Amino acid sequence: MKNYQEWPGAIAAVMLILAIFAWPYGYYTFLRWAVTAISIYVAVSLSGAKNNKFWIFIGLAILFNPLRPIYSTKLFWIFADLISAGLFLAFSKKSMDKKGGA
Repeated sequence: MKNYQEWPGAIAAVMLILAIFAWPYGYYTFLRWAVTAISIYVAVSLSGAKNNKFWIFIGLAILFNPLRPIYSTKLFWIFADLISAGLFLAFSKKSMDKKGGA
């Protein structure tokens, strides 16, 4: 059976890239919940590794948390979304490389 560990990060990356366009407010609320959940999932999957990447995804979970949202300008969120998408894509690629490709 295949391990689909890279999919959550890839899905989060696509959602974050799409967030730079104009969407109804509900999309951004859903995005906060999804990115927070996926960030926690990725952080937990990295917690056994001997590196500090765990803290990057904890930071993303805090940044996107829906319970105590951080409000800022659209320009800030465009940069935050694109940088976060890059981090999730890097995690997904690393997961794929670790298991020998898809």
